[in-house]
Amino acid sequence: MVMHKIVNPHEGLDLYERMLQENIKPDSISFLGVLSACISADMVAKGQEYFNSISEHGMTPTLDHYACMVTLIGRSSGVDKAMDFIKCITHELDYPI
Repeated sequence: MVMHKIVNPHEGLDLYERMLQENIKPDSISFLGVLSACISADMVAKGQEYFNSISEHGMTPTLDHYACMVTLIGRSSGVDKAMDFIKCITHELDYPI
């Protein structure tokens, strides 16, 4: 549902927040939706908050989550900042970003 709202990223983010308020536990796909919405809306700080909250919900970020963050950071702050983010990845990924 959140992915469907990507056309209007703010609506998608609002839907995600309502899910949390109603104690609906987000899954990996929900986080891809909100990170994609943050990319569309150029919301780096909010995207970082959502990315950090993945572990707070008992999950480990996937390669797709990291790729979203690289895109978000790269588009707003440039390749150097995106490379800094990549260098900070602390666990093994299935394949390189």
